[in-house]
Amino acid sequence: MFRCLSARHIYFNRALPKLNKIIIASAPNHITGTVDPIEKLAKLAQRYHIPLHVDCTLGGFVLPFMEHADYSVPAYDFRLPGVTSISADLHRYGQCPGRLSVLMYREPVFLRHQFFTNSEWPGGCYATPTMSGGRDGGAVATAWAIMLRKGRDGYINACQRIVEGTRQLAYRLQGIDGISIKGSADLCVVAFTTSEVNVYNLVDFMVHKGWHVDPLLSPAAARIPITLSMCEEGVIEHFIEDLEVGICNLKSMENDKLGTTASFYHMLKKVNDKTLVDELSMIRLAAHYSIPPPAERRSLRTLSVEGRKLSMLGATGEMGKKLEELRRGYQKDKEARKEAAAAAAQAIKDEE
Repeated sequence: MFRCLSARHIYFNRALPKLNKIIIASAPNHITGTVDPIEKLAKLAQRYHIPLHVDCTLGGFVLPFMEHADYSVPAYDFRLPGVTSISADLHRYGQCPGRLSVLMYREPVFLRHQFFTNSEWPGGCYATPTMSGGRDGGAVATAWAIMLRKGRDGYINACQRIVEGTRQLAYRLQGIDGISIKGSADLCVVAFTTSEVNVYNLVDFMVHKGWHVDPLLSPAAARIPITLSMCEEGVIEHFIEDLEVGICNLKSMENDKLGTTASFYHMLKKVNDKTLVDELSMIRLAAHYSIPPPAERRSLRTLSVEGRKLSMLGATGEMGKKLEELRRGYQKDKEARKEAAAAAAQAIKDEE
């Protein structure tokens, strides 16, 4: 078990030699698109003999080609002696099939720790190079072919469009009253907030308009990942127009009215026990693996959202009447389906 440490923790902790430890840095992070001070972290890693992993899953196909496009790039890779491993996603800006990543090590000795073997398995000797076991060879071959087809020039061109699109959008956003940029916004992500309206309500408005805008909890902001489609001619201008319309519309509405996203994120901020949020997240994930019960075993609670709400409220007063109406309607529909099935069966028998 490794312990992830911040630079401040490394500097002040006197008991580091007693711990299994690793430093993890982002280039860039997924929240605001800012690159961590990896050069400083690499020096700390060397001083304390700690492995330094650079998470390049987002910028793995942007940062390496920025130098070829004449952009200033901070040191982040194996040119820093303290960096021991780098990860990069091929399915993001590498434009390859989904869920393909690469993990690179400075020395082969680190690769050996990735392997798993079990010589006492009853089926023989089991060995796997990754935690996932088998991999999709077709997807790997497709990714290799795409990379060869695009080549260095293709990725340099894509990198230049992404970086220019990111900086253009950040510049246009700064020209709107009340909007401030979070992070550097000079690579492939633009994060912003606004003092004019509730930023989460603005996110809902933009999503309803068809834009890919993500809400952020800390800081309370919105995040826009810049893709090649976002860099097409006129797209950023259209985005800014919709954003300004959204701000104007929300300003004319009630300030205390919260949308779906705003209600959820405000609730997250107020919950002190984050284990409750984790538990809700696990319930949501488990729901993806559930299947509906057979028709003959379905209860009234599976009829509709409204029906489930009524069943939980109990059968008193007006709610009880509504629940009774639902039950009668359900029974009537059930009988109608039976009659229709019997009539169809009789019609088939008559034809024979």
